[in-house]
Amino acid sequence: MAYRMFVVMEDLVEKLKLLRFEEELLRKSNLKASSRHYFALPTNPAEEALKYIGFTRKKPAYPVEEVEEETVPEDDAELTLNKVARERYQQGSGGVTERTRLLAEVTEELEKVKQEMEEKGSSMTDGAPSVKIKQSLTKLKQETIQMDIRIGVVEHILLQSKLKKSNMTRDTYATIIPESTIG
Repeated sequence: MAYRMFVVMEDLVEKLKLLRFEEELLRKSNLKASSRHYFALPTNPAEEALKYIGFTRKKPAYPVEEVEEETVPEDDAELTLNKVARERYQQGSGGVTERTRLLAEVTEELEKVKQEMEEKGSSMTDGAPSVKIKQSLTKLKQETIQMDIRIGVVEHILLQSKLKKSNMTRDTYATIIPESTIG
């Protein structure tokens, strides 16, 4: 996914802050500060190379703890300093890792919501459903007219049948009545 590059960049920036990159190198070297997306979207490769090669050649300065009245041999002090720096780095990177994970989850959920909204938006602006509804209504009206015509034809046939029956009945009574009067 495209956002992973920016997540890695955020992690790198947090690590550079722990190493006091801006105070130690950029300000002393009179270089401008990098944006949070500097590595993800490079603008001038030569400037990048100069800036970061100079930083890697310089030995990082670790925070110094002041020791009260106690003298610690150089090796122990350096080991303690490395341990403190490592702990500080782990604490910082743990927070960054958790934030990176949360960012990835939120970004994934955001993508899902964007996709749903896009689908709903396109269906709302899409005229196809309303065209289909209009076509269906027109078809229903035509079928209703045809049914009215068929009902009219059936009523006409039924009326003719009743008339024929009543005429036949009248003709039958007409022939029966004169015979009964004769007899």
